[in-house]
Amino acid sequence: MIPKNALKQKAIALRKEGKTYGEIFEVIPVAKSTLSLWLQGVGLAKKQFQTLTDKKRLAQLRGGAARKLERVTREGKIHTQARSEISPLSTRDIWLFGIALYWAEGSKQKVHNVSQGLQLINDDYRLIGVYLKWLQNIGVPIQFLLFDLYLHETSRN
Repeated sequence: MIPKNALKQKAIALRKEGKTYGEIFEVIPVAKSTLSLWLQGVGLAKKQFQTLTDKKRLAQLRGGAARKLERVTREGKIHTQARSEISPLSTRDIWLFGIALYWAEGSKQKVHNVSQGLQLINDDYRLIGVYLKWLQNIGVPIQFLLFDLYLHETSRN
């Protein structure tokens, strides 16, 4: 068995090389609190500190990418299951959705501007498709439809 003092000196040497606590723990399996106590006075050179900062940032990026992949996979499964559970929309379903869309997303006629027609402002093509189907179902002729496209400079999609 290696004496504790030798382990402490080895831990200090590894830390001065710029190793992380996790990397040191792989070589010297002591309690994290012991490692912290041993290394509390060990300073790092600016380059070593930058190396640790870079490692930490890369670990955060890997963790973020892993969480995103997990979320996207989970959402894909939910969408697939939902598609299999939902039957085709009836005319009444589309009518109700259209009314709700108009109520939630549409521009309403104002007392001071009675010439305003039906408007929907949204960027989800599927939602716009349901709205167009609703307009068709309630008898709005296609020649009455006007489309405006707004692209924001900050949009990345």
